[in-house]
Amino acid sequence: MEQKNFSFDLRAGHRTCVPLKNNTAIAFSAAGGALRIVFSLDDKETANTVAQCICFVLGDRLASLGFGNLAFNSCSCPAPAEGFLSHNLKKAFDWWFGFDCDTGWVVCGTGSVPGKHILLAQLLPRASWTHVSFSSEDEPTKLVVKEIGKLPSIHASAKKFNKFGGLERFVGVTTVSPLPTASPLQQAMVIIQNLIRENPRLQPYYGLLPPASFHITTLSLHALPGRQYDKEKREWEAKFSQARETVKQARRLLPPTLTFTALSITLRGAVELQPDEATAKALSRWRKVVGRDYSHPYHATFAYNLYPLSSLESQAALAIVERVALAILRSLGPVEVSPPDFCRFQDMGAFPPDN
Repeated sequence: MEQKNFSFDLRAGHRTCVPLKNNTAIAFSAAGGALRIVFSLDDKETANTVAQCICFVLGDRLASLGFGNLAFNSCSCPAPAEGFLSHNLKKAFDWWFGFDCDTGWVVCGTGSVPGKHILLAQLLPRASWTHVSFSSEDEPTKLVVKEIGKLPSIHASAKKFNKFGGLERFVGVTTVSPLPTASPLQQAMVIIQNLIRENPRLQPYYGLLPPASFHITTLSLHALPGRQYDKEKREWEAKFSQARETVKQARRLLPPTLTFTALSITLRGAVELQPDEATAKALSRWRKVVGRDYSHPYHATFAYNLYPLSSLESQAALAIVERVALAILRSLGPVEVSPPDFCRFQDMGAFPPDN
């Protein structure tokens, strides 16, 4: 980021505006009273107007982020025990604030490194904001602008999804037990997906997988971004071929069916599964022959978490979905699936068997 290091003192009700030019993030330190930071399209006053802007309010016990100077449709976050601000003007805390003008994501966090220690993240109307202003709410505030520059990516699954939630090319081979349309677990996962899709506090944070791709991963073998595969195609094809032959030889170690019980859903977007005793023993023997044995729980993925669920509102929405999902999953009972297929995939949207 471009180094700035300039400071100013804000009196109560005073506003200072800084041009952003082509920059999308600002790092600063602040001490004193409650602070209002506004991204806008010009340097004019935004209070009590209908001007488009993004507002971040940093108070003693609560931080909020939203569209409009009054932070309409805002998300919020409670302060830790020591609070967000120091009313001692000699004791400052570091903050950063940024936006992605392509997607509309606006984020802020603690510390002096944009993109790290995210406090709030919200999808808001897209715009190339050109100015940022600071104003003190009710008492003097000391503010030091440290850097103005570019916001790094905060995308949590960039290898598999683009920043708009679309599938990226992601090449590899794996072993999965597919979940057919008639499977009670597949149907339950579709219901859980719909709960996320229909909730505006959750939908922007997830990339949802097509139901045809639903499966239980029994052992992940090789996976890499498409560009990397293209550069090292010959080496990876040899690894894929060797893995295929190993899986083919080990198939005799597996019973006709595998049995699992659904436990819960994860923040990432998967159903955690527990194999019954016979399935666990059979898969453990099989894994040792195919590749490696490990204690990571079995799962069936229905979505990928793309952006951090940092606000109270998004976390509360997820908690409701988790409670509903748990009730649905508990009603399923044991789920039987076929032994794993060796699959070759080009992205997360399909896992066709390659036997």
